[in-house]
Formats: sequence, C-alpha cells, structure tokens
Amino acid sequence: MKYSTAEEVELENQKADVAVAKAMEKKKAEEDRKKNPLKISVAGFESAKVKKQTPQVLEFSVKSKTAKASVSKWIATQKASGWQVESTIDESEVGEYALTKEDKVLTLSFIDPGFIPGEITLKTKTGFQLELLK
Repeated sequence: MKYSTAEEVELENQKADVAVAKAMEKKKAEEDRKKNPLKISVAGFESAKVKKQTPQVLEFSVKSKTAKASVSKWIATQKASGWQVESTIDESEVGEYALTKEDKVLTLSFIDPGFIPGEITLKTKTGFQLELLK
C-alpha cells in the first residue's frame, strides 16, 4: 500500500487528463486522415503501362527485362527530391524498397523474370492516397 498526499493525487490526475486529451487528439487526427487522405503524387515509370490503379496501389506493366532499369531510374529521381530509400531486396529479377519522406510512406516492388512482362507495384498505407502525375 502506498500513501499519497492530496497534492500528489491531484498531480497524477492532471497527468492522466493530459494523456487522455493527447490520445483523443491523435485518434481524431487518424479519423480525419482516413476521411481526407494525404495525397502522394508520384511520376510513372518510363515506358510503363498502368495495369491497376486504386487509392493505395498503382501497378505497372513493363517490357520484359526492363523493370530493374526503370525502377533504378525512378528511385534516383525520388532520392533527388528528398525521399529516403531503403532496399530489402535488390536483384535483377526482383526488388523491394521502402521510401519515406516526412510522414509519407511508400513501398515499391518489382518482379521481372525475363520471359514475361515485368510488373512494378507502388503501395501506400491507409490515410494516404497515391496520385499518378501525367
């Protein structure tokens, strides 16, 4: 058992009230972001055709054996505009990358086995919306 003075109890209650207010504010911000997602404008890939487009996913199709070069060129452009890029897989036939800039997050993956058209996919999480620049 612990004894607390009235002042200590009041201080703890104030801390709890502040924590609750912060949690409520964060929850409201998340709900607002879901209703009005932050747009992330991205350029397409050289000689790629849009295969699928949803608010959080962009899929592209490229000619066989060209996905790695297209992705490398696109990533260099993103780095130049301030995006941080981390690679988890970086091979000639398959790649996976995480891109971050401020609070924006993108994932990029590609697969290009060489005997069928290559596929490049950009994804973001809920609360963000991908916008393809023309």
